[in-house]
Amino acid sequence: MPCIFCDVNTTNGSHGFLTCSALEKRGIDEIWHAIIDFKTALTASGRLQQVRQQQSVEWLRKQTEEEVLNHLFANEDFDRYYRQTLLAVKNNTLSPRTGLRQLSEFIQTQYFD
Repeated sequence: MPCIFCDVNTTNGSHGFLTCSALEKRGIDEIWHAIIDFKTALTASGRLQQVRQQQSVEWLRKQTEEEVLNHLFANEDFDRYYRQTLLAVKNNTLSPRTGLRQLSEFIQTQYFD
């Protein structure tokens, strides 16, 4: 039997479990009402807006990181230096920590100095 859990701890400090069965045709309405009540409580407490805001900020951060990496690797000089460093690490002629330091220095001198 399926079980749904809504962590209402974010609204009133309690937890609730509901069960339902589509085969037995029971519990669906109760779950739907619990979902609506949960959303209403989150909205009224301001928690829904807070969570949405956090999601938006996190989305922007991740997308920015992805864009920066795409631009960085699109640069032939960096891509070549990265591949050389990666090969040296794979061949055990350079430690990963040293490789990272060198890549960081390359980025700093090429793009920020």
